Amino acid sequence: MRSHVRLAAAALAALGLVAALVAWRQLRGEALPPSGLVLLGAAALAAFAAGWSGARLGAARRQDGALLESRDLLQAALRESEERSRILAEASFEGIAITAQGVLLDCSDRMAEMLGAVRGDLLGRSVSEFIAPEHRDLVAEAQRSGRLEPYEHLMRRVDGSQFPVEVRARTAEIGGRALRISVIRDITERRRAEQALRVFQYSIDQASDAVFWMRRDGGFAYVNDQAGRSLGYTREELLRLHLWDIDPNFPRERWSERWAAFHEDRRGGAEQLASLHRRKDGSTFPVEVVAKHLWLGDEELHVAYVRDIGERRRTEEALSRSEASLQLALEAARLGDWSWDMVTGEVAWSARCKALYGLPPETVMTYQLFLACLHPDDRDRVDAALKRAVAERSAYDVEKRAIWPDGTLHWNATRGRVICNAAGEPVRLTGVTVRYLDLREADRLARQEAKSVVNLLRVVPEAPRSDKEIRADAERAVLRWERYGPFDAVARSPSAATARSPWATPWSRTPPARSAASTTVRSSPASPAPPLTP
Repeated sequence: MRSHVRLAAAALAALGLVAALVAWRQLRGEALPPSGLVLLGAAALAAFAAGWSGARLGAARRQDGALLESRDLLQAALRESEERSRILAEASFEGIAITAQGVLLDCSDRMAEMLGAVRGDLLGRSVSEFIAPEHRDLVAEAQRSGRLEPYEHLMRRVDGSQFPVEVRARTAEIGGRALRISVIRDITERRRAEQALRVFQYSIDQASDAVFWMRRDGGFAYVNDQAGRSLGYTREELLRLHLWDIDPNFPRERWSERWAAFHEDRRGGAEQLASLHRRKDGSTFPVEVVAKHLWLGDEELHVAYVRDIGERRRTEEALSRSEASLQLALEAARLGDWSWDMVTGEVAWSARCKALYGLPPETVMTYQLFLACLHPDDRDRVDAALKRAVAERSAYDVEKRAIWPDGTLHWNATRGRVICNAAGEPVRLTGVTVRYLDLREADRLARQEAKSVVNLLRVVPEAPRSDKEIRADAERAVLRWERYGPFDAVARSPSAATARSPWATPWSRTPPARSAASTTVRSSPASPAPPLTP
């Protein structure tokens, strides 16, 4: 380049010299010889050639500089692109692997992390090392066929543990080589979620309550197995029906109004109501419904859990009738019932039972108040008897004196039993209380009736049986009254009349003595009776 510049400078200097010589000859008036003209043309031509060559060289120099600058820019852009691709690959939650003929050529750090190794330790190793043995054929076939659809298999970490993955792969030709580029996602959490969903779905399908998911139009988006069983439909049949087809209390108009109300307040609170469901055969049954309105993104659904309460209604009605009968029997026998919940400490007495202690019906009973109502000499004995019954899970049987608020003294008898839970722990004590005066009067009437039977036998004409047999039957009748007592007439079922009663009256627990020569039965109490109420 420098030689060209010097040549151009010399040509210009020669041209200048020739021009100066011509000018000097003209000033002297001398004509320029032909040789001078030739020299002058040659110098001009040389100067032109030198200038043109310099211009071309300058343009070439500028072009080379531009090319060099473009090359540097391209290299910088390539480096930036590679760095950006590397950052994107490392920022991805999926692992990226590049393989050729079953060998791992390169992978992302995320892929190395999934395998529990460092990236450099994985390169050059066979891909089959990181595939569960039972899935190696599946992966090899996918690589051979160039499969494009995603597939799942188990991978092995370097420590031998396995985890499920989803693979999406493409084959690309780079540098004349066919490379397999795979994006691998760890789906362990997804598998757990799917398993939990299957368990939840099974639980809902097998639930004892019917479950209905309803849409805006009143149709069913989902029903469980119990819904079909309770109504006599298959699941497919139910999914074609609407709410008003199975619930006569919810016609189309009412459902539209309820849905509009749910949509307006957008609270989605749960509600509980009673309704009727109609089976496929047209019969109806009462149900209890717990429902909630839900918003799942842009979709609205109404879920209802429905329980058949027909059996519960029948049980409640039977219990109500049983309680009414029990109360009637208690009132007829003048018995007061009571119970003590040993878990909560709650004491419940009937109004009749409170009256036996001279208390008004609105009195709130406690165990301490009960003891305070007793005669001071009876409190420790009654308390000990109750504690012994609880500790031994035995019967509670006491006679005691109650001091009424007006100061009068009244005798009563109480019998109860301990109720235990499944673990054998006592949880409740329940029983009845009766006045001694009522027992004495009933016993007196029973004895009188039995003796009347014996007296009647004295005037009965001769019968096929002997007098001895007839008298024995009469005596047994008297003994039954005395042995079991009138208290058992209410407290025990008739089928138990032939068994020894623990509810026998305290003054007739042993059969009375009788004279062999006597034709009548006389009772002799085994223990003195407590004093009657004044």
